[in-house]
Amino acid sequence: MLKVVSEYNDPNMSVILVLKDKENSAISKELSKDSFKNVEIFLKKTMMFNITHHVYVPKHIVLTPEEEKEVLEKYNTTRGKLPKISKNDPVAKYYGMKSDQICKIIRKSPEVGESIYYRLVS
Repeated sequence: MLKVVSEYNDPNMSVILVLKDKENSAISKELSKDSFKNVEIFLKKTMMFNITHHVYVPKHIVLTPEEEKEVLEKYNTTRGKLPKISKNDPVAKYYGMKSDQICKIIRKSPEVGESIYYRLVS
């Protein structure tokens, strides 16, 4: 099956593998090859419900390069100074976030209203 996946080398396309159980060493070895950079792996049990609809999961938005530049200029900061979010975070994986992208997180609070946070995907 992984040979079929390797045919999809378009950098604008992602391939999603849904596994019944945790990936084994054979799958890990194959996916470590360069031809599998756009493969996202999810376990079947994590796909049972949409985590972005959970009451405790704030809204996440991946910024465009133009929006990233605006944010960095507005706050007079650099990418390296932003707090991090792991690319393996369930929400980051859901949205297919890649390393070095900036994510905008909008949290709602009864006391404060909306609060906006930015995270660098690492």
